[in-house]
Amino acid sequence: MFGVTENGFVRKTLADIKADFQEDYKSIYGNPNFADDSVIGIRIGIQSKALADAWETLEAVYNAPFPSKADDGSIPDVLDLVGLQMLPAVKTLVTCTCSGTPSTVITAGSLVSNTNRDTFELTEEVEIDEGGSVDGVFRAIVTGPVAAPAGTVTSIQTPISGWDSVINMADGTIGRDAETTDEARVRRSANLQVIGASALDAVVARVGDEVDGITSVIGFENTGDVVDASGRPPHSIELVVAGGLNQDIADKIWECKSGGIRAYGNTDVTVEDSTGRLHTVSFSRATARYVHVEVTVDSYYDEENLPATGDNLKSVIKAAVLAFGQTLPLGKDLIIQRWTGPVISIAGIGSITVRHAVTDTPDGTASWSTSNVAIGETSKAEMSDSLAENRITVILP
Repeated sequence: MFGVTENGFVRKTLADIKADFQEDYKSIYGNPNFADDSVIGIRIGIQSKALADAWETLEAVYNAPFPSKADDGSIPDVLDLVGLQMLPAVKTLVTCTCSGTPSTVITAGSLVSNTNRDTFELTEEVEIDEGGSVDGVFRAIVTGPVAAPAGTVTSIQTPISGWDSVINMADGTIGRDAETTDEARVRRSANLQVIGASALDAVVARVGDEVDGITSVIGFENTGDVVDASGRPPHSIELVVAGGLNQDIADKIWECKSGGIRAYGNTDVTVEDSTGRLHTVSFSRATARYVHVEVTVDSYYDEENLPATGDNLKSVIKAAVLAFGQTLPLGKDLIIQRWTGPVISIAGIGSITVRHAVTDTPDGTASWSTSNVAIGETSKAEMSDSLAENRITVILP
């Protein structure tokens, strides 16, 4: 049986169609010549190919609503049924410090490049402040993953009088290629789970998934009728966001949040609704708390061989601490015991003592502690800046 059956759609193949035609011709002519180069054989071949194409089209139409069977052409429609779209290719974003003469204006579209000669353009006009510098967000010219490690974007490609130098103090937010059909299926499934979550969880998930350049986002809400202990107004939400462009984030929050709920935070952005009216949408940028770590190696484990000695061993330990520090989540306190794992896992290390601290500036003076350190729910323990390695101290026996 072909067509729509209890087991789904069963398509007639080209061989099935040819066999049906041959049976029909036998019923009329008895035993005609079905060779491929015969008159009847050629006629059957032409007719069968047209019908086989039609059956393939019918099968594609039947499968189109099913995520597991939808092809590249129909998967956008499958996503549209749950309010999603295929994710386009995204460009890398990198924040750079531009230095030079105070009051110098660096126009949007000004170009810089990294050591690999990849080019980035300034997204919004900036003006160098009285201190001689200003931060600007630059976007890669091409889409897809363009690497921009800290300290590699250093060349000015658009000469502007008064603009002397540029450097990225932290790694860029890497772009991505256009979403594939398989990736879209996975995201659709995850989105259906989000729909069943709370309103706040859904907003957080959509901002994190659908806004280009987002590296981390968490959300808070005040459902009460008075200002809460964190200063949030009644019936408000606050999203704390790392990465992405302000306008993109605000537009997505406006699209996702419930009516009558205030979007609160330390960053205000104007959003235009579908009727042309303007609204202020707020969210918070995470406050950086710069992490310092001191590791004292108390003893070695003689049954294992150390990977290095002296300053080289210090470098190995620093790299392990730095790699772990760059995974610290937004809004979470520093747990003293967590530093032990990446160091003890190094062959030959027996026991260690760890102290840590946070400061408000990258080169601040540490007040060491052997206890957990509070970070704050709207702050980020930072170990991705160019000075992070300088804040790691290793003491060997």
